[in-house]
Amino acid sequence: FPEDRKGRISVQLLRQDKKISLVLANNGIGLPEDFSLERTGGFGLQLVSMLVKQLDGTLNIHSNDETQFEIIFPYS
Repeated sequence: FPEDRKGRISVQLLRQDKKISLVLANNGIGLPEDFSLERTGGFGLQLVSMLVKQLDGTLNIHSNDETQFEIIFPYS
């Protein structure tokens, strides 16, 4: 985390209609402007992406004042 602020990590699990939403966020240094999940060299995010697809879900990544990873998948 940048030295001029306290680190904050949040985890939210929400149920709406027939979907589950898991949101992980932090206010760290953020992602590079040219970040792309398809071009990431890390195996971790690629693995998460593959698992989300197996659940017929979606993975959304937002990076503004904080970085958010949102995983949405159906449930019955």
